[in-house]
Amino acid sequence: MSGPRFVLSTTLLPWPANQGSRRFTLELARSLLALGQVRWISRAGAGSEAARQQLQSEGFQIRLDQDWADLRAFSRLRRRLDSSLRSWRENVPRIQIFACTERMQEMVREEVAADPEAIVVGPFWYQSAAVALGPAGRRVLVLSDLEYQREAARLNSDPEGPLPRIAERLRRAEKKALLSCDALLCLTEDDMRLASHALDTMPGKKRPALGVWPAVVPVRTNPLDPAPRKAEAPQRWLCYGHWSASFNRDGLVRFLQESWPAILRGIERPPELRVAGAGLGSKLRRIIEKAGAVAVGWVDDLERELAACDAVVVPLEYAGGLRYRMLEAQAAGRPVICTPVAARGSGAEAGTHYLQAENPAEWARAWRFLEDPERSSELSVAGYEFVRANYGPDSRGERLHRVLNETLGETKLEAPA
Repeated sequence: MSGPRFVLSTTLLPWPANQGSRRFTLELARSLLALGQVRWISRAGAGSEAARQQLQSEGFQIRLDQDWADLRAFSRLRRRLDSSLRSWRENVPRIQIFACTERMQEMVREEVAADPEAIVVGPFWYQSAAVALGPAGRRVLVLSDLEYQREAARLNSDPEGPLPRIAERLRRAEKKALLSCDALLCLTEDDMRLASHALDTMPGKKRPALGVWPAVVPVRTNPLDPAPRKAEAPQRWLCYGHWSASFNRDGLVRFLQESWPAILRGIERPPELRVAGAGLGSKLRRIIEKAGAVAVGWVDDLERELAACDAVVVPLEYAGGLRYRMLEAQAAGRPVICTPVAARGSGAEAGTHYLQAENPAEWARAWRFLEDPERSSELSVAGYEFVRANYGPDSRGERLHRVLNETLGETKLEAPA
């Protein structure tokens, strides 16, 4: 295959792509593959052999750090202790130690030595150790969001406690990561401005070029047909995500404790709410059930949940990056009700492509809007067409080629045949 050659370093092989970060990583890899050859370096782990077979069938060349293939309890404990000790000794976040292992870095060096023209790409700031090993002018770091901005706000509650020190360590590590690359690609313009501000605090350093990564969401040829609902039956709302993530969990809890009770009291035939996704601990399950919603938990077939719902809700209060679930729901042909934070950076227009809600009154207005089948259908179609036009996979190679040529400066890329 002609075109550029890439070395991609990721913590895990994202198959199955069953959460937002995995879907982001998988579509990033597929965008690189649409443009050229991809040699993919990652850690072995549970399910990695099946993932390797699937991804190799798509055309990826894959090498795994087999040190992580041993999943026995003792081996896992040893690795955890080793990474904790290194984190303490080197004063770096522990995620930076185990997300981009020494063996993975060694394999990147080998690939670069064999092909000095390769472009090294890493998603998330903690892959910067691998990105930094690439040839000058060919180091690309892709950020899904700026983690330390969120973590600092969450952790700085006790200035005398240990958590602010963790936040400071995250800030310092991420700032260093930003300087390890030649091109820094963010998912949104907002994140790019945050990155630019972070770089402004490091005078005297050569700044990487900034750009926006051309995000891709799989789009069905036709929207999902909704499961039939009787005329008198309540609307079916779906809220899904990975609930171990603090921004997902905090947004859901606030919604259930503040807006949802008012919706249940204030409107006739209120909607039914299903909460799906991994990471529903016992405490969160109790909150969900106390609110009168259904704690579904992990589902094998998200498409079936989407087909069975009348709307997807995304009640985030804080987050960076791009919310893939909003775009996924629209790509499936489902109306979306979400906060401004959840839609930020997507380019979608409130009232045209999705319904915006921040308080109980606005959530109730969204319910009334969706009670009209014609208006609900128009919103679904508009959202679907928006995602297909702006995030569909058909032009991914062309868009990525343009972005890389704009940000890598003198490194001009050969277009694929």
